[in-house]
Amino acid sequence: MNRHELWRKEYRENRYMEHLSLGEISTRAQEIFKNSLVLTKEGKIGLKPISSEGEYWMIMFTHVLEESVLRKSGMPPMELQSPNIVPEATWPHIPKGVIVESGV
Repeated sequence: MNRHELWRKEYRENRYMEHLSLGEISTRAQEIFKNSLVLTKEGKIGLKPISSEGEYWMIMFTHVLEESVLRKSGMPPMELQSPNIVPEATWPHIPKGVIVESGV
């Protein structure tokens, strides 16, 4: 069984978002997406590594998608143009605050 299939199965066994409105699910999806993003050391927009807290956010987003499937409502709309959602990429410049490791 693939991870996402397990996560969907787990959600179906505990459908904790069933009582939420479509607007609340949309807001939740947006907040989960925001929390899963990082600015990499290279200044690119990326996802938190699955080996750390990234897995948690992937599970949460999969649960939102499964609730949408169960409702037959499609992908929840998300406002992704807001600067509060997506970090500002600095690539090809290194982001401020990143210490460049030298080979010395």
